[in-house]
Amino acid sequence: MATRTRPSPRAALPEAATYLELLVTQDQLLSEVTALFAGHDLTPQQYNVLRILRGGDVGGLPCQVIG
Repeated sequence: MATRTRPSPRAALPEAATYLELLVTQDQLLSEVTALFAGHDLTPQQYNVLRILRGGDVGGLPCQVIG
């Protein structure tokens, strides 16, 4: 009697495996960025607001534009 082996989930669903790898990579990158910002006493959200403000006109941006 021949034994049947089940294909690995990665072989069966390459799209799902790719998606999972992307999630793992995103989590690793977010951890590194969060650690970098923590060294400057910033959160990723605070950095994003500063980035948006930097891209504004010389006179700055009103709060309504940022929200």
